[in-house]
Amino acid sequence: MKLKEIAHNLPVAALIAALAFSNWQPALAQSGQPDSATGWFTVLWGDAPDGFSAPNPVYLLTDDSGQSTRLLLDEALAAEAGGILALNRKRVQVQGAASTAEGAQFDLRVESIALENPPAESGGEADAEAITGPQPFITIMCKFKGVAAEPKNLAYFQGMYGSTYPGLDHYWREVSYNTVNIAGSAAVGWYTLPQPKSYYVYDQNGDTTPDLNHARAANDCTNVANAAVNFAPFKGINMMFNDNLDGFAWGGSHCMSLDGVSKCWPVTWEPPWGYADITVISHEMGHAFGLPHSSGTYGQTYDNQWDVMSNSWANCSLSDHATYGCLGQHTISYHKDILGWIPAGEKFVADGNATITLEQLALPQTGNYKMAQIPIGGSSTHFYTVEVRRQTGYDVKLPGQAVIIHNVNTGRGRPANVIDADGNGNTGDPGAMWTVGETFSDAANGIHVTVVAATASGFQVSIQSPAATATTVFKSLAVNDGLVLEKAESSNKGGSFDNAAITFNLGDNAADKQYRAILDFDTSSLPDNAVITRVTLKIMKQGMAGANPFSTHGALRVDIRNAFFGSSAALQANDFEAGASQGSVGHFGATPSGNWYSALLGNAGQAFVNTAGITQFRLRFTKDDNDDNGADYVKIYSGNAGDANRPQLIISYYIP
Repeated sequence: MKLKEIAHNLPVAALIAALAFSNWQPALAQSGQPDSATGWFTVLWGDAPDGFSAPNPVYLLTDDSGQSTRLLLDEALAAEAGGILALNRKRVQVQGAASTAEGAQFDLRVESIALENPPAESGGEADAEAITGPQPFITIMCKFKGVAAEPKNLAYFQGMYGSTYPGLDHYWREVSYNTVNIAGSAAVGWYTLPQPKSYYVYDQNGDTTPDLNHARAANDCTNVANAAVNFAPFKGINMMFNDNLDGFAWGGSHCMSLDGVSKCWPVTWEPPWGYADITVISHEMGHAFGLPHSSGTYGQTYDNQWDVMSNSWANCSLSDHATYGCLGQHTISYHKDILGWIPAGEKFVADGNATITLEQLALPQTGNYKMAQIPIGGSSTHFYTVEVRRQTGYDVKLPGQAVIIHNVNTGRGRPANVIDADGNGNTGDPGAMWTVGETFSDAANGIHVTVVAATASGFQVSIQSPAATATTVFKSLAVNDGLVLEKAESSNKGGSFDNAAITFNLGDNAADKQYRAILDFDTSSLPDNAVITRVTLKIMKQGMAGANPFSTHGALRVDIRNAFFGSSAALQANDFEAGASQGSVGHFGATPSGNWYSALLGNAGQAFVNTAGITQFRLRFTKDDNDDNGADYVKIYSGNAGDANRPQLIISYYIP
């Protein structure tokens, strides 16, 4: 990869004027006031030396002007949108309130978050983006002003990217089955930053603990290298600093414009201890690729010895290099799958009972399955993964050779939890290793996995699981669905309703009164013993008036009622405020696919689907109006419309 000998294509001043990333500087409402914003959502994961407690992830929203806001985001709220991985590096809409709570000066406390453009038919469900092909990284070695140390020389960092053992190009080729390489990676430096360490690492939230200002460090470190580096050919950036940061190494994304490329760049921030052992670089580059941590079932970050994205320090004595220290093991099958490294033909998805042969995850010797996925309750977002791990290649440091099982819930911040049967906190002992003759059982969900026999490079396993789900599509009933208009602005009471029109409005009218809507479905045809695994609502756009409420009114939320809102199934004015069985069980994506908006209900919503009669839903934007004295609403086809355009309720289920 060529290093450039002239300045950036764009002057630094022009870049700073276009993208002011040097601080968290959101243009938000005053503290405690409601606000909404749209931009790129990114995650930064931090890691402590030698596997101690990790900091909480940092969630950022970067708007189109380049301003970044730190988000206070509850994991359960993110789960409504499909989970952190579904949101990372995607454009989102956020509703919340600017706040100085918890010592954060420029935070937005998130009340709702949704993908601006969810995948078609998924209701926003997604995982990390696939990473394939060449992924060259540029290493920039940056010295804090006033700190003279140069812990490693240029040759060290250039050699770190080597295509032979133990180089990172060799490592990622093995881990990804040659799906990814980092050929063309390079290193430059040392460069002196324009400010002392105290400018980049300081107490940002008043808790007396220094924090790394990731944006300042990233912007200045790339700027001091700008005369020597053409960033355009590179996919990611590793920044090596010559002194400790805030006690952590970091990996994730940072949005900036370099050499005409404006994107959220895969980035790592490394202190000296972070590049003394290459396992840390492997771990942080995993975060830069979009991978989260995995875990055991003990609520810890570094208690999974089977994953470089958890305890990468385990058993270093078995995999240590004289120059590059402790080497990383492979990541788990779930992570490899979401990055697109496991071919569809080598992933087994259970549908009933089967006996299969699983191949070792590292250096596979056959074309047998690399992983099995067993849906829990038929879910596509909650499942077990089954994989074979053997001490070979970079997996030589593993604690043993066995079948390993993870419980994966994509709504969690750390989706994959390794199953440890003895519950003793040690995932490197026999409690987490399933060997010949042993059976893992989840009796409540009818799932059993038995290790039948060993093969030369894997294991034969028998899987028992419920059969596939059935899917039924219901249409909203015209007589009971329609719009309800608020009695007066901010009254939160229904004033009038319309169940006869072929469309209903969602948003507000010229008097800033809110429109809500009721959908009505007869779900009595579902079997009484149906175990519901997925519920999707779909509504079809007919038109729009004024501002797009998906941009001005926050997320379009869904409340559910087992039976009906109010005192009868018939549409009534007080359905506007009537109690729900459960509020906010899902939300619609902001961008329709073929004019259809979709909302995927969470588990809380699924529990209130009525198998004995009517199920009703109330649709409402998070923000009641935008106080502009103008009508701003989207028009949706109702149950009175033609059959092809009526609201749909799509329910998947199985019979135990």
